[in-house]
Amino acid sequence: FYGKLREKLVWLKLSGEQTVLSVPEYTKELDKQSQLRGIPPNFVHSIDASCLVTTINMCREAGITAFTAVHDAYGTHAADMWTLYGLLREAFVWTHKQDILGLFRDGCRRVLVDQYVADGMDELDAVERAETELPKPLDHGELDIEGVLSSDYFFA
Repeated sequence: FYGKLREKLVWLKLSGEQTVLSVPEYTKELDKQSQLRGIPPNFVHSIDASCLVTTINMCREAGITAFTAVHDAYGTHAADMWTLYGLLREAFVWTHKQDILGLFRDGCRRVLVDQYVADGMDELDAVERAETELPKPLDHGELDIEGVLSSDYFFA
């Protein structure tokens, strides 16, 4: 949630002189522009987080109990490095084989439908309206994401 920002004026006396400080304060009112600007980076971070959780789960299943991460840089003991090397790539491929944009679009459609129904619209009309307002699903390209599995270099 990105709230609208307003300035709160604070009057104080400092060393015998009156001073006014401006303190930024977020309101409970939605800042639509900030909300829209936040979608792309938050979306990408959520995909990174999915890769992280998937990698950690795969590591646990492989018996790796020592794991560290800073953003998208992962690490473990040297003895487990080559296992992590492979699991990291497998988690990335698994995550990116999902129809991520399609799932995101479906989630947006559900939010729109719920909002329209809450505003009094018939549910079938709400579904139709949401479909017309959202961009059409994108076609998938030809990239073979599994090429990552044999790549010498990768992130982390």
